[in-house]
Amino acid sequence: MDKQKIFNVILIILAVIGGKLFSQHFITATHYKTFTSDKGGYSVIIPTDTESKSETVNLLFASVISESQTAFDYNLGIKFSVHHFKMPPLLMNTVNADKVLKSMSDDFISWANGTTLSDQKIKFKNNPARECNVKKPDDKVVKMKVFMLKDKIYQLIVYCNSKNSENKKVNQFFDSFTLI
Repeated sequence: MDKQKIFNVILIILAVIGGKLFSQHFITATHYKTFTSDKGGYSVIIPTDTESKSETVNLLFASVISESQTAFDYNLGIKFSVHHFKMPPLLMNTVNADKVLKSMSDDFISWANGTTLSDQKIKFKNNPARECNVKKPDDKVVKMKVFMLKDKIYQLIVYCNSKNSENKKVNQFFDSFTLI
């Protein structure tokens, strides 16, 4: 075999390897976008594979229509959700934000059905809020932040493997949430 043929074979091999690496990265990589909810009055960075849902939810204090946006990063095994609903006007004068948020935190912990890692009052985007982290028996972690702003309640949830619970994409999701 002469040098030109050997060189051509090496180029072909490099092209095949490079093409595989390129296609694996760009075909299987999860792309993120800024999702804006005009109805919810927020924007957040989430994967492009999303689902929207509207459902009636029975809370301790009333039945409300909950709007949600859920997105998936299948490569990292992370599910992101934003839920929001408007408080019934008659309840706005009588509700105590801390009690409502604590009730939602307790309901979340009960729903997550695992070991509570944390459940605390926080400020989120300068609003009264609660943050909960629950580890499930299947080594998954569910993280939630819930806060109240005027007559709306927002709930941000991440569901992932415990090894990804501090992944930069999880932190980016919570940090990117902005009211518009």
